[in-house]
Amino acid sequence: MSFIVQKIILIIFFQIIFLSQKCIAQKADDSKIIITVTNIDDLYTKVKDIFIRSNFFVKDLSIRDSLITYPTEFNGVYILAFAVIKGNTVTINGLYGLKKVDEWGYTNSPKDFNKIVFYKGNREWRRLNDIANNLGRAIIYEK
Repeated sequence: MSFIVQKIILIIFFQIIFLSQKCIAQKADDSKIIITVTNIDDLYTKVKDIFIRSNFFVKDLSIRDSLITYPTEFNGVYILAFAVIKGNTVTINGLYGLKKVDEWGYTNSPKDFNKIVFYKGNREWRRLNDIANNLGRAIIYEK
């Protein structure tokens, strides 16, 4: 093999490694998880089943390209999750709100929700990421 061909192969090899790590890595403040699936047959039902198995209560709005959950409590934090289905990609993101206890000791659902973003140790992000991992392995993170 000539020197030029070896150099081109080496450059392509390093580009593949660099691009694959760039796509997989989570960065601080990422808020969207984009999953590319290979089998799109009845994708809405698959996504809905994964949310249900993850203990979310799914709103049945009969919209086949998006999915919304009710605020679901996980250890004192309410999580609203969203999934948008476009072709063979599913985009997952969500909101969180803290459990409120009034002066009588009753638990109230939060009125204010904040966007779920990635940072080390974020349990809400981990829940959304678990759903994404159950759906597929080709995952990209975005802000």
